[in-house]
Amino acid sequence: MSGFTDQRREALGQITDWAMFDLTKDRRVEFNYLKYWAPEGGKHGLDLGCGRRGTGLRWITRVDLHQGEWTTAVGKTRWSTSEVVADISDLSWVETESQDYVISSHVLEHFRHPDHVIPEWIRVLRPGGRLGIVVPDATERFSWEGHWIDGGRNKGEDHLCDYTPWSMIRYFEEYKEYLRFLDMRRLFPSVSFGVIFEKKEEHPPYRRVN
Repeated sequence: MSGFTDQRREALGQITDWAMFDLTKDRRVEFNYLKYWAPEGGKHGLDLGCGRRGTGLRWITRVDLHQGEWTTAVGKTRWSTSEVVADISDLSWVETESQDYVISSHVLEHFRHPDHVIPEWIRVLRPGGRLGIVVPDATERFSWEGHWIDGGRNKGEDHLCDYTPWSMIRYFEEYKEYLRFLDMRRLFPSVSFGVIFEKKEEHPPYRRVN
């Protein structure tokens, strides 16, 4: 059975194609990407670390550690329109295999050890459900500490783990028994990229998150 490694060349070819999305509408292109890949007929979903924006899909529940206005560790003011206040690394309140779609946008980079959260996100997905992730593209612009190298607006943000399209594919190789790769592409040149996976019908027992 082929894993993600066998699809790298195809994936890295896809990420240069932005034609189906309108790049003039700021970061809405990122949410449009996640909306585009929503499973048809979806009824239950989670937007993890939702912040103040969303896909506009009414059947997706917005989840965040905060609600309303709050201040980041580096002193920046943020706003969250969450419907559920919860730690997105602990989804024990969500039934196993109950969600059609789990998405996160500009969230995964804030976890130093993503393996503490990804197994939970996989667990709550139903077989055939989809996982959609958008992260900053560290190919050119970010240091490991998460500072915007050219002194841009994100300098000083608390990014704990950086990703490139290549490193993302390599990382998710660990979960190839649970997930099938569907798509990857850059959403803003040198700023962000998105990746979509689908939960396999048959898979090993779920891993425990430490």
